[in-house]
Amino acid sequence: MSKPLILDPRTKLGVVLVIGFLIFGSTVTQLLLLFSVTALYGFLNGVRRSLPIYVLILLLYFLSDYFASETRNILFVSLAFFSYFIVCFLPALLAGEVLVRTPAGQLMSALTAWHLPKTIIVAFSVSLRFVPIAGMEIRSIHEVMKQRGVAFFSRTGWLHPWRVFECALVPLMIRLLKISDELTASAITRGAEAPIRRTSVHEIKFHFCDYAVILLLLILTFVLLVRR
Repeated sequence: MSKPLILDPRTKLGVVLVIGFLIFGSTVTQLLLLFSVTALYGFLNGVRRSLPIYVLILLLYFLSDYFASETRNILFVSLAFFSYFIVCFLPALLAGEVLVRTPAGQLMSALTAWHLPKTIIVAFSVSLRFVPIAGMEIRSIHEVMKQRGVAFFSRTGWLHPWRVFECALVPLMIRLLKISDELTASAITRGAEAPIRRTSVHEIKFHFCDYAVILLLLILTFVLLVRR
């Protein structure tokens, strides 16, 4: 399996911002183009296990839209309506997943090179680190719930949804509070509040791949904005 691209964290952040801007006001064809580009971008950056899920969501939209136009059934119309909004954000979610996989140290060093306020850098880095850890905790809680027979898609889940919701929400909230405290303590231990400029072991600079991604992103932005 080929190694993922080595991109500067600032390039990844720029891709998220530009893609997030382009999805607004785009047609379905333009969204498909954005999804294809970000899918290739995500694949080259190591986002491969979750790509089939994004593709399935896209296929679900087209199937529901087709049946909604053919049958005029309220169920398919509602499904097409809600899946369309999910499809609108699929390119941004793909680009965001690449950014989330960036180590916090690299991200903080890159944002420091932009001379951003320290409060913004620390808050943004901790938030990105919080997302994957929270996902791991949710999966762990779901595994324990399955062992006790109160999973979401079990018999108890269908007959007593509020009990399942309680069993999932209470431990999740407790774990998220502990995770936030641990991440805050980790940031303080690493000198995030130090008044002097922090040094870093990460080499932050633009490479050929960064310039290529930025150039392709500018071309994509120009093409989409001209066709609107």
